[in-house]
Amino acid sequence: MNANNRESSQDSVNNEIQMAKSNGYVEEQFPLFASLFQQKQVPPIVFFPFMGFFFLQVLFVALWPWSEYWDRHQEHSIVPWIRTILFFIPQPSKPLYYIIISSILFGLTAFTFFCKLFAIEYYKYKRKFITFFNQEISIYNHTILFASFVPSIVGTGETFLKIARGNYSAYYIVSFIFYALTLTYESYSFALTQKLASKSLKINVTMLFNFDPTVMVITLYAMLVTILLYFLLNLFEAWSEIFIYVICILIFGYQTYYMLMNLPFFDMVTQSLAVGWFVGCVTANFISILCYFFPNMKYSVPLLLTLITYIFFSGVALVFFIFKINYIKNEMNQEFKYDEQAFEYYDIIGLNFSRSSALVHLKIAFQYNCVCFTSLSLVNYLIERYDEDELVLSMCLQLLSFFPKETRLQKHIQKLLLKRRRLSFTTRFLIYQLESLNAIRNFSINQQSKIKLIELKTMSRQVEMMTKAALDNNKLTANYFETLSEKAIRAKAIWKENIQNMPNNSKLLEEYIRYLVEAECDFTEAVYMKHRQSVIELGNSFSVDYSFRSMVAAFPNYLKKKVVDFNGRICTKIKEERLSLDKNNSFLQQSNASFNEKASDYSNSDYSKEELDAETEEFFGKQTILLSKVRLALHRTLLNKIPLSIKSIYFVSFIMTLYILLVFILGNTLSVIQIENQVDSMQQLKSLSLTRFYSALANIDIIMEFTREIGQIQQYTAKLKEFLSDDDRPFIIPFDSMLGEIINYTTLSSQNLHDLMELLAERSIKGDDVYDYASSLTNETLPMYVCFAGGYNYYPASLASIASQMLANQRLIGGRQSIIDAFSDAGTCEITTNFVP
Repeated sequence: MNANNRESSQDSVNNEIQMAKSNGYVEEQFPLFASLFQQKQVPPIVFFPFMGFFFLQVLFVALWPWSEYWDRHQEHSIVPWIRTILFFIPQPSKPLYYIIISSILFGLTAFTFFCKLFAIEYYKYKRKFITFFNQEISIYNHTILFASFVPSIVGTGETFLKIARGNYSAYYIVSFIFYALTLTYESYSFALTQKLASKSLKINVTMLFNFDPTVMVITLYAMLVTILLYFLLNLFEAWSEIFIYVICILIFGYQTYYMLMNLPFFDMVTQSLAVGWFVGCVTANFISILCYFFPNMKYSVPLLLTLITYIFFSGVALVFFIFKINYIKNEMNQEFKYDEQAFEYYDIIGLNFSRSSALVHLKIAFQYNCVCFTSLSLVNYLIERYDEDELVLSMCLQLLSFFPKETRLQKHIQKLLLKRRRLSFTTRFLIYQLESLNAIRNFSINQQSKIKLIELKTMSRQVEMMTKAALDNNKLTANYFETLSEKAIRAKAIWKENIQNMPNNSKLLEEYIRYLVEAECDFTEAVYMKHRQSVIELGNSFSVDYSFRSMVAAFPNYLKKKVVDFNGRICTKIKEERLSLDKNNSFLQQSNASFNEKASDYSNSDYSKEELDAETEEFFGKQTILLSKVRLALHRTLLNKIPLSIKSIYFVSFIMTLYILLVFILGNTLSVIQIENQVDSMQQLKSLSLTRFYSALANIDIIMEFTREIGQIQQYTAKLKEFLSDDDRPFIIPFDSMLGEIINYTTLSSQNLHDLMELLAERSIKGDDVYDYASSLTNETLPMYVCFAGGYNYYPASLASIASQMLANQRLIGGRQSIIDAFSDAGTCEITTNFVP
């Protein structure tokens, strides 16, 4: 029997090792997600608004605000405002809005993606995570991801529809790419986070806390498929939308049934709101079908019916769940003296016929610490009846993992799972967490820890050999020492990670002490670790069981009702009576209890790394290194006495940083001032050039209108039309009267002249020197011709006066009924003589 047990244990270890070696991209993220779930989560007061916002987005999408029905009610409907708030795009939409929102969402997603990549790569090298990046990823997963997922789908669909209909604006194309990339990452991240969170061994109490992510994942894929398919079908007939409505009714109808039967969420209020949410979505889609056939329905009817349905069925579901949970609790609080009696009872209530019913009973029995769970008869029954069902086995293993002393069943279930040829990545994540947790909990050394210790020894010996080679050879280059430094940093990081994962492994500490002395000469750390090793051998525990702590924090009745003790051992009266009758397990129970009592005296002790007193340090120093007093003193001297070159680096670095900062600020300020001056000068030149340009166009219009009225241009217009394409917009249109164009161009010319004067006045008020530029406009240095019946005279005038006189004469000519007699007018004379010097 013992040989068989050893063989089975060895097979399990081999399977675990093989599973660890077949790591993919998802498996590489296991340490990151385990760290994310263990750290402090986003407060509920921050998370709840984003979750509620997501619920409202899905509920409003079920009304399909892009349909023809809502287009007919745009003038008196609040739907455009709701679309603006929920989907972030102001209505009516413009290309600029899409590019701004898509860029923001893509930027946040890209930043989180690179934070995750950096965290994973940093972990591979340093074997730890940076708190800032973990916090950023956690905040994104609990806030931005919920609020931006539906807008990303909607933005992708809307921009695709506009491009498919022939609008090839660069804004729409870039926005579509940004939305699509954002949506791809968010879909993957949302589904992965929900699935892994459901298998976490650290309970984080939120409204969405569950062991079954099916509801959230199906909602994700339902939104993704139906919304994108809706915009695709918009390219065809309007009636094709009904196909989407029917699909949504079926999906949300199934979601409602799944919620009522499986109770996936632990929070009863969340389950009730989710049922009302899904029923509201079904109602909204049914109303959308009615709106298609009755387009004159008042716009407030769909909104009010959906909201009323959501509120009403949430209340009905709450009452239903109260009765159902109480009924299951009564079923699970039955007491049995033998497992055979319990198994017969479970068969009678139908747990052997329905896997979903069995999982619901297991979850509620765990949540409300029912007798059937705390006696472990329900777990044993499920293991026997569903020994080939991965989902049931993984659920049983997950729940038992919260109890540190129930290792026998944990190992049995783990062996059943590892016998399977393939495991889902969620089960592999659960096993990964459990192995790390067992390494923290256990004092004993198992086969896997021995293999890990051999790997660490091999790595340490390589660093030791390189260190000794550096001491024996005085002709080594800087590259050698850089390589040695990199290997030593990485080796120490791996050692610290393994000591953190296996804090009570004295053999591991013994090898780490050797590494500190032989490879790094870190005598202070070595003495401290020697002291820690001796304390562990006396029975002290350095582990923090975050899993058990989170469980009793989430379900305090386990401690209040004394269902478990402070070490995580289930100690109900029923279980004790059953164990006392089991002669085969009697001796094992007593021996385990004696060992646990011995260790429990230290399990809650807070042992932090502090300075050892002189006597303790001397005692353990003699056991660790030769000449300990001298070497420890020399080590501290080298640590505390900083060389002058190192001290100078700080001062020089500060001065250089300050100098670079001042140069950057000064250069940036001068550049901004210079660019602003140049931009103002260019704006002045632009206004002056446009004044002359539009004046010239008005003069051309005068000449062309004269030739049109005398019948000289008609022979050219037919040929001119051949050269003009449909999208050409010429400045001069000689096919009809051009008197109106003269007025338009003189208006534009006078407006630009006015803008020029305003620019000069603004710069003058600011204190700028504008004399050189303004003098060319205001000084009377140019001849201005004034025509009369007998001829003309000229007087000195400014450029501004000449331009104003020309504009006045052009507008007078443009106001005539006919231009044939204009060339005998004094105004035409003044235009001709003053425009061409």
